[in-house]
Amino acid sequence: MVVQTGDRTVMGRIANLASGLEMGETPIAREIAHFIHIITGVAVFLGVSFFIIAFILGYYWLDAVIFLIGIIVANVPEGLLATVTVRVILSTAVAKGTLQELET
Repeated sequence: MVVQTGDRTVMGRIANLASGLEMGETPIAREIAHFIHIITGVAVFLGVSFFIIAFILGYYWLDAVIFLIGIIVANVPEGLLATVTVRVILSTAVAKGTLQELET
């Protein structure tokens, strides 16, 4: 015999509670977002600067645009993912070491 259905069941209430949780932004997520904004700003600035220089030097506009895109793409760090991963691992190891020292 069915007593409750959908959101009125225990599972439904648990699902509502779990979906209603709001996750705050972690400090490392804020740092990564800040770093990405800096890298983006520098890349766009350099790209536009070289676009203007190429245009002033008499390059065809399409060549200057391709150069702009190349400069922007070249400024994106390829090792960003690996660097963040290593940083998180090291932070975790340091935190665990500190906690173990406090326990003894």
